[in-house]
This record gives sequence, structure tokens and C-alpha cells, in this order.
Amino acid sequence: MLRCRRRYPVPAPSGSEALAGDFNRVWHDAGIRLLSGRGPALYCVADQPLQAATHDPEDILDRHMKVTCPPAPPHRAAAAHE
Repeated sequence: MLRCRRRYPVPAPSGSEALAGDFNRVWHDAGIRLLSGRGPALYCVADQPLQAATHDPEDILDRHMKVTCPPAPPHRAAAAHE
């Protein structure tokens, strides 16, 4: 069983609703929205399927998660270094 070494704060239900509302106002035309569930749960809903890569957590245990991230597209990578 894999256990997290660090606990992250979970928003209260009212905080989840506020976060979802703010997210949806900012990203209203992006084809993605955030829904507040029961309690502090948040759900991300996209208008179209999203491609995602996953890795077995045990393969990256004790390593920075950046090693699992795909490289940025060239135009974004160049802009990040300016």
C-alpha cells in the first residue's frame, strides 16, 4: 500500500463551492469545468475526452514527480525561459 508522506489541506464544503465557482468564471470558455460534490470533493468535467498519461506510483517513489511530466510543446518551453 502506497501512503502519502504529506497531507494537503482539503477545502471545507463551502470552500469547494467557492473554488468551483471561481474556476468556472475564469475558465468559462475553455471546455472544462469544476463541480463541487458532497463535502470537500471536487470533480473536473471536460466537454471532450482528455489524453492523460499515468505512471505506477511505485515507479516514482522517492523521486520528484516532474520526471513523469511530458515535455512542454516547443513554443511554451521557449516562452518559459524568456
